[in-house]
Amino acid sequence: MPVRLVLTLLALGGVLQLLSRVLVFDASSGNRADDSGFAAPPWVLAVALPLVVAALLLGAVAREQWAAALAGGLVTGAALSQLDQVLATLGRLVQTDASVAAGPGWWAAVFGTLALLAAVVVLLRAPLFHARPGLRRSWPAAAMTVVVLGAAVTKIVTFRFAYPWFAQNEPAIVLALACVPLTLLALDPAQRLLGVTAVTIFGSWVCAAHLYALANEDFSVDASAARLAIASALASVAACYLAQLSLRRPLGMSAPERGWRR
Repeated sequence: MPVRLVLTLLALGGVLQLLSRVLVFDASSGNRADDSGFAAPPWVLAVALPLVVAALLLGAVAREQWAAALAGGLVTGAALSQLDQVLATLGRLVQTDASVAAGPGWWAAVFGTLALLAAVVVLLRAPLFHARPGLRRSWPAAAMTVVVLGAAVTKIVTFRFAYPWFAQNEPAIVLALACVPLTLLALDPAQRLLGVTAVTIFGSWVCAAHLYALANEDFSVDASAARLAIASALASVAACYLAQLSLRRPLGMSAPERGWRR
């Protein structure tokens, strides 16, 4: 897939995501995203910075396998973070007793997320990621998969009475869905680099919400539950890294026949 197409989608998604921060996010209150529970620092670290670095990598050294895989992971992590935001806010909007309304900032976030997801699709269609991984049949893969699923279940059970349920538990479900392929499948080096980069960024985004809850003493359940949610997200990401140890192979510096074309 052409690099220019990916860069165009990144530019479009980036501009829309930036607009989502400055336009009114909640039309019922006139609040922007920062006042609606989506603080700027996590957005900068999990969305803006990854997109900037990915664009630089794709524009400068896209023909290098490691650069294309790393850029793919950065974009995927940012897209997952914003997908989480969209799903969580959508869950609040569809409540019959919801006191929020979608503003232009929310719609900018939605369309920006769609642009980023489209960029991910284009990236994953590149020849570099065409290998079809098989299922791993080893105890490390099984053990790390159990850790990921157990972490998700533990978080969901702990937050089972949190309201609204979907907005509180959807991040754990999305994180588990992102992590399981990394623990269960025999991915090649490029796929692994993309995957661990993406879950690292998204896991940080998930943890940030609970860190802010602890800092502001504003809990959906209580402080212990917030700490457990952070621990479960960290455990899932750590399991992804540990699952790669038995598969570690160096990622080639370049492969023209599997590279990118401009």
